Amino acid sequence: MDAEKHVKEKQRLEQSLGDKFTNVQNGIKEVLVKSNIDVTPELALDICRYTIEEMCLEKIRVDNIGKYEKAGNEAMEEGNLNFTNNYELARISLKVLDTISQNSDRLPVKYAFDILDDAKDIIMQLHSV
Repeated sequence: MDAEKHVKEKQRLEQSLGDKFTNVQNGIKEVLVKSNIDVTPELALDICRYTIEEMCLEKIRVDNIGKYEKAGNEAMEEGNLNFTNNYELARISLKVLDTISQNSDRLPVKYAFDILDDAKDIIMQLHSV
């Protein structure tokens, strides 16, 4: 460990978090000690990194669910949604509808068919590229 780098990192974190830094640090230490993970720093670091990644993924999953995906998922769970392919492709289709809806404020969703037809034509033309 580079002591000078360690001190600078502490200063940076204290500057970013202010008074919260010590509480956050103590809370993390407490969990690591309680779980007996503190004795293996590599494992402790891996667990912290993995936990942070999971937290980010959960936020993305929750934040990115649009109205069509939400309604479609509910309908699928109830068995009330008809689709041609498998569940995974149906979920992607719902995300496509949400993307169209979110990126075209003034465009009625009924134009999704036209957009998807154009997309199909374009992908067929570009497929040979």
